[in-house]
Amino acid sequence: MIRAIHASGHNVLTEILRHGIASEAIAYEIEASVIDAYRAIGRDLTNLVLGHRVRERGWASTDVVSSLYDAPPCPDITESVVLLRIPRRWTPDMSPEALYETTRGWWAVNRRGPGVKANYAFAISRQVIREVYRIEKWRERVAGDRDAAQDGPEKKRLGFIGTPAPEMVHYKNTSAARFFLPGNRGLLYLNCGGLATSKEVLRGQAAAEWAIREPRSHRMPTD
Repeated sequence: MIRAIHASGHNVLTEILRHGIASEAIAYEIEASVIDAYRAIGRDLTNLVLGHRVRERGWASTDVVSSLYDAPPCPDITESVVLLRIPRRWTPDMSPEALYETTRGWWAVNRRGPGVKANYAFAISRQVIREVYRIEKWRERVAGDRDAAQDGPEKKRLGFIGTPAPEMVHYKNTSAARFFLPGNRGLLYLNCGGLATSKEVLRGQAAAEWAIREPRSHRMPTD
């Protein structure tokens, strides 16, 4: 843009927001904060990069930032849920589509086990609950899904089909650390016995047909 302005015979006005900064690291932090502030008020910028370490330390809600340092313990969980330690590291700027994709699959869930009875799935990163989904059904991993080639012909991992659960928002940004003991696997079931009702599991052709209708962002890994 600057080159285009110069080429048109005009000059670019420059101003200094801060000077005499003690270090380059501090300058980067100031720059990133100013970029986030402009974004917050809807000002378009031409920066190709939003700012230094913006993914980990940038603009986010108070609850999210507090949870990064000292997440409060989650309330008692009385619903039928599966806790899923997501394989991809969560950051405050992670898109809802990317978080859903990495949470929904793919898990070694027994088709007749307690996992397919869960009403809700918790996305957990570094012991903190980042999203809660209402599980509608499960399906087998098929060609086109992330790491589908790792499945054998008789043993396919499952992924749930669901939507965010606003009625469970009180669990978000709270710590589930007390539920995970040393040696726990990536998933944990709570309250999935008794009166919990098993969800439908799509297999074979039914799973493949459903996958075709899903957005591509829900099937393939994202950057």
